[in-house]
Amino acid sequence: MNIIPIGNENKLFCLQFNNSFKNDYDNFITVFEKIINYFNGTDLEDSAKKILLIIISDYDKEDNSVILTTEELTDFMNLIFNYLNKSYTNYNTDMI
Repeated sequence: MNIIPIGNENKLFCLQFNNSFKNDYDNFITVFEKIINYFNGTDLEDSAKKILLIIISDYDKEDNSVILTTEELTDFMNLIFNYLNKSYTNYNTDMI
C-alpha cells in the first residue's frame, strides 16, 4: 500500500493498494479488523471502527484506493503506530 498526497495543499491522501499483490485490499481489511479487536474496550476502539468504516465505504474498486483527509490519515497512522508499539512492547516483555 502506498500513501500519496493529492493536490497542492496536501489536505487529501490516497491509500493506494498494490495491484501486483492478489487480494491486497482484502488482506488489509482482515489485518485492520485484528487491530480493531486489539483495541476493544480502549479509548482507541471508536477511532479504529471509524477509520475501518471510511475505508470500506469509500473504497474505489476501479482505482484500488481510498481517499482520506489529513485528520483521517493521522488517526489511521496513530492506530497503526499504537498497535505496533504495544505489540512490540508485549513481545519484548514476554521475552524477558
